[in-house]
Amino acid sequence: PWILFKPENHTAPDHPCCRAMSIEPCVDGLRNPHLTGFGSLM
Repeated sequence: PWILFKPENHTAPDHPCCRAMSIEPCVDGLRNPHLTGFGSLM
């Protein structure tokens, strides 16, 4: 997803858009014990 920045002082930002990091949790780390190290707890 992309985020469009809001203009400030009636000027456009240097970069009007940027790539957004997902706010969704990564569940692959929960399924793969090699990524989290907590595989023995599940």
